Amino acid sequence: AARGLTRVLDRLAERSVSVLISGESGVGKEYAARYLHQRRFPEPGHPFRAINCAALPETLLEAELFGHEKGAFTGADRARPGLIELASGGTLFLDEVGEMPAAMQAKLLRVLQERTLTHLGGKAEIPVEVELVSATNRDLRAMVEAGQFREDLYYRLHVVHVEIPPLRERPEDILWFARQLIAREARLHPPRRRLSPAAESWLTSQPWPGNARELMHVLERSLIFSECPVLTPADFQDVDMSRPSSGEPKAGLRDCLKESERWYIEQALEQHGWRMGETAEALKISRKNLWERMNRLGIERRSGSRESV
Repeated sequence: AARGLTRVLDRLAERSVSVLISGESGVGKEYAARYLHQRRFPEPGHPFRAINCAALPETLLEAELFGHEKGAFTGADRARPGLIELASGGTLFLDEVGEMPAAMQAKLLRVLQERTLTHLGGKAEIPVEVELVSATNRDLRAMVEAGQFREDLYYRLHVVHVEIPPLRERPEDILWFARQLIAREARLHPPRRRLSPAAESWLTSQPWPGNARELMHVLERSLIFSECPVLTPADFQDVDMSRPSSGEPKAGLRDCLKESERWYIEQALEQHGWRMGETAEALKISRKNLWERMNRLGIERRSGSRESV
């Protein structure tokens, strides 16, 4: 499903259309918006600006979106551009757009129609060119029918609709997300970790009510606190970031050593093209010993490997 989503976003990147992304909280709506932005604008210099429409009171939301002139309200000691203006030439991401107040909906509609905006407290019309991506976890069509959301704005935002299912409905994406995060963390904080088979089974067996966001938080905590190069189920449980680490490993020593040995041998096999003689020599063990260890650790001989003991 994740690969299918990226294919859809890749197609959308070729068009200048407004995109509405829907899905439960935590499914990765902003991640999808950022991915679309990066595909539309692969070169640097194209801004991505995001705002949560439910996070600010109406007056502050208006100032944040449209900008304001000096003296427009108490505390406005200088003029300031808004996020729409700052996103010109790039992407504006409106999260929880269904929470936008009615007056703000009218102002946003005008910006989309006229491609200009006016600062709060100002008169000058400022031209803007933005790619708009919106997100919601609500049913905007039902809100339109209930008179809670402008129908004309709905159709402006809803040129293309992308729905992201909850993680529990796409378990095949759990390991994809996990490996993406581990690879990203390895670039920032080497060396690279890997998931043990038991860890993969544990991850795919969980319901993840918080969706991809919860999965990412669990993985990030485990990468910080794990004592092993190979993650096990013990690394995903009972991590309390408010307490200092005791330095005691959470996984049993035997499991940790077994997973570490498996990882080390697999790395050596990869480095030597799964040629058993070269790998055994690099590990300073006999080929017979290497085969025995591979069998014990459940490392399957790769097809195309021609050597035997």
